[in-house]
Amino acid sequence: MPNDGWRHDTVLAAAEAGDTDGVRALVDRGALINATREDKSCPLLLAAKGGHVDCCALLLELGADHSQAKEGGATPVFAAAAANATDVIRMLSAAGADVNAGNAHGVTPLQTAAHHNHAESVALLVELRADLSAADRAGNTALHKAARAQGGSGAAAKLLAGVASDPLGLRALVLRTNGAGQTALDLAVAADGLQCVPLLLNSERSSHAAIDAAQVRLGVNPA
Repeated sequence: MPNDGWRHDTVLAAAEAGDTDGVRALVDRGALINATREDKSCPLLLAAKGGHVDCCALLLELGADHSQAKEGGATPVFAAAAANATDVIRMLSAAGADVNAGNAHGVTPLQTAAHHNHAESVALLVELRADLSAADRAGNTALHKAARAQGGSGAAAKLLAGVASDPLGLRALVLRTNGAGQTALDLAVAADGLQCVPLLLNSERSSHAAIDAAQVRLGVNPA
């Protein structure tokens, strides 16, 4: 029986490089569309990590598993979010991939985009109904991660905009504590997030003001 391992290894390399012609030729010659490396990285995840839109489209067309995760639980959507590859994120979501699928540590695509201050990916994931309240094993939400990221105000602003129309949800998000009892504001202060701190303070104030106004309209005295 011939050893087809070279084909599988080569299709992984072709996908990582965004070589659509190479991927198609190798699959036509018998390479597995969902072949994996030792860490279980598949062609689609590698193409997504590189932001290779055309290659991702081809792999999906050829039947690649949009939810196949590598060791540690990262999926193609997760890889695309880490790379700020918004076109790939949208494509994978349209194909049925779960934008809330977390890795082994409970980190979601939204959280990893926030961690890297990828404001564009954060905005798209919020649009795609990513769960803003999801927390990793340490209790950190995407807002916690944006607050302590270098220059994280862009991602934080997109997260806060996602709940701006819901004062209760906004207040809950801003005041949410992680496993160490820290709010996003606490983390921003500790990280010298000079842009993030006023953004979080203003969001907290505006949520309180909106809730107080609603209570007045209902004839309830604000606390």
